[in-house]
This record gives sequence, C-alpha cells and structure tokens, in this order.
Amino acid sequence: MAARKKTATKRIVTPKKKPAVKKPAARRKVTPKAVVEETVQPEPVVEEVATPEQEPEVQPQVENVALPEPEVVKTEAQSSGSEPSNEDRSTKIYVISIIISIIILAIASGVFVYRSRQTIEEVQPEPTPTPEEVVMKEEEKVKVIERKDITLEVLNGSGVAGLAGDTKGIFEDLGYTVDSVGNTDSTEGNQLYISDKYTQEELANLITDAKEKLDIPEVAAKLSDLDVTARIVLGK
Repeated sequence: MAARKKTATKRIVTPKKKPAVKKPAARRKVTPKAVVEETVQPEPVVEEVATPEQEPEVQPQVENVALPEPEVVKTEAQSSGSEPSNEDRSTKIYVISIIISIIILAIASGVFVYRSRQTIEEVQPEPTPTPEEVVMKEEEKVKVIERKDITLEVLNGSGVAGLAGDTKGIFEDLGYTVDSVGNTDSTEGNQLYISDKYTQEELANLITDAKEKLDIPEVAAKLSDLDVTARIVLGK
C-alpha cells in the first residue's frame, strides 16, 4: 500500500470579541402631575308639565264641483285647420267700418239736435203781455184798496164858504165815504195827506181821483194821527 502522505493543516484561530459593557441608564426626573379637581355640577331638573291634548282641527270638506267647460265655437276655417282667406278679412273690415260710421253719425246727429234746441230756446222771444195782463200782474203784486173801503176827511182852508161840502159830494158820488167836513187855517193850494198805515200803491184809486178832480199832483205827506184813510185840504 502506498504510504499516505501527511498533509499539515493550519488552524486559523479567530480572536474572541470582548463582551460589550452596558452603561447604566440615566435616571429621569419625575415631576409630579398637577392634580385638577373637577367640580361636578348637578344636572338641572326639568319638570314636565302635562299639556292638555289638543283636539285635531277639523278641516271643512270642500266638494269638488265640476265646472262646465266653455264651449268653443269653431268657424269653418278653424275646424278645417286652414287660415281665414283674404275675402273673409276684407268682409270683417268692411262690416267694422260700417258699424263705426253708424256710431259716428248717431253721435253727430245727437249733438246737432241738442245745439239746435238750445238755439231755439235762446232766440225765442217772450210774448208781449197785454194791458189787461199788466194790470192783473200789478194787482197781484199790490192789492189796491177799493173806493168804498176808503174813508175821507175834507177841510176847507181856502176861505170860500161851502167849498168843503161841494167836495164831499163829489167824492161820495165816486164811492168814497166822507166821515167829516170842517175848516182849517189858510192854505196855499189843494193838498192830500194819507195815513202811514197805507202805501201809495194801495191808494192808487184815491190819488188818481184827487189829481183829476182837485188838481193835486202828489201826496203831500203821511200822517200817523189820522183816524181816517186820507185827508183832503182845500186851499186858495
């Protein structure tokens, strides 16, 4: 057998690592925590008040009334779906123009008639009253006293004897009543005095007769102390 050759083997020795030395941990400073006192507030007590139960509102029932649908009258042109022709339009315009013309004529004729009536009323003269109507109107305004209702007093101031008696007879023949006859102081001209209870319009008959019979133009004065209607004084 062949001899084995011895081979030298080298051992490689690795140095051992030293164990790591742990450093002591640094001490932490512990600060005391602040103690917070919590105050517990009591919860508010809510009292429940019993409210009366509300009755449900009763809503009025509204009956649905079916309204009739408006009837739409369709012309032949609408029913057929075609537009109105030019002839229909011209006919409508013609009819409308005739209606407007009639209205204008009616208004114009009314205005003309109204103005003509006013013109006739303004131009028409008033009828001329007759003399009888004038006398009647005057009598209606003022009541003229009749001769029989007038009393007289005749005084003679002319100096002529018997003149008062003659004058008395003249006026009695006309219908007057002569209550007294006498004399007075001398007077110039004939004069007529009337009582202040009467107006000259009421004694129109006496004033007219005194002017015609004794030539007395007007009433001399009104007297308040007369017991008769009027006094006639005869002068020179």
